[in-house]
Amino acid sequence: MCSEVDGNGLDSYAVAMEFWEAAFPWFCAGVFLLAVVAVVVRSRDAAAVFDLRLMFFVHPVGHVLTLVVLLLKSAVTLALGLGLMEAGYSTGWGMFILAATLWLAFGFVVWVARQPLQLHRPDDEKDTEPDQK
Repeated sequence: MCSEVDGNGLDSYAVAMEFWEAAFPWFCAGVFLLAVVAVVVRSRDAAAVFDLRLMFFVHPVGHVLTLVVLLLKSAVTLALGLGLMEAGYSTGWGMFILAATLWLAFGFVVWVARQPLQLHRPDDEKDTEPDQK
C-alpha cells in the first residue's frame, strides 16, 4: 500500500481510520434517532398504518419474511459488533446501535401487524348525500 507519512509520523490511512472509529458510533446514533422519528411519524399517520396493515393482510408471507430478515440482519450486526469489539475496534459500538435500529423496525412491523384491519381507509370522506329511495 502506498501512503504518505505526514510530519507526525502517521500515514493518511491511519488518520482516516482513527477518524472513522471515532465518528462511526455517532453516525449510527444519528441513524437510530432518525429511525425513531420516522417510526413516530409513521405510527401517527392512520392512513399509512392502514396501508401497511392492508399490505400485510394481502401478503402474509411477506410479513413473515420481513420479520425473519430483520431478525437475521440484527443477529449478523450483533455478531459483527462483537467481533469488532473483540478485535479492539471501537466501531463495534456503532454496530450495537444499528442492531437496536433493526429491533426498532422489527417492533414497528409487529405493532402494525397487530392493528385491527379496518374496512375503510381512515382519511376517506364519508358519503354526505342523502339516501335515494
